[in-house]
Amino acid sequence: MWKLASLLWIYYDQKTYKEGSLGGIDSVAIDESGIIYCGGVLLGAGVCALDGKTGEVIWIYKDPQDIEDLAPDNHGPLTVANGVVYTVADEALLAREGETGRVIWRYNNEAIMYIFHAPSVVDRIVCFAVEKKLFALDAMTGDYRWSYEAEDEISTSPALWLTVESHHTPPNART
Repeated sequence: MWKLASLLWIYYDQKTYKEGSLGGIDSVAIDESGIIYCGGVLLGAGVCALDGKTGEVIWIYKDPQDIEDLAPDNHGPLTVANGVVYTVADEALLAREGETGRVIWRYNNEAIMYIFHAPSVVDRIVCFAVEKKLFALDAMTGDYRWSYEAEDEISTSPALWLTVESHHTPPNART
């Protein structure tokens, strides 16, 4: 039988929230250490890291624009992988240290403002879609790896399939 858990904490940022404003926390991810990352318009198209046990703010980043000037479709999608948080801000895809929020790298492209879905990360590749184009960057450096133009708009987060070619010879194989 299921038992309803009790509420541990609530996160509320009075400095950014305005009565009647549209927006909120649009994207949430949690890492293996229990840090919760939130992104969205309520955060000024920024991102914050919260301690999952206490709700205390570990770090917060806000877009330097005023919240009224933000594009209504910039929802701050994010994802976390291997201790790195990948966020969208200032027409750029950013990789941030999960523990500190420090920017590791930044990939600038004016089309990035229109990313509606969280990036996907597999191995050393981070992929994201903008309209009909799928981009792949090196997850560690932010260097451009490749892009692909689809026939129609890509309307979801990319799903990645990684194949590894093995040069191992099975023990019973004859050479």
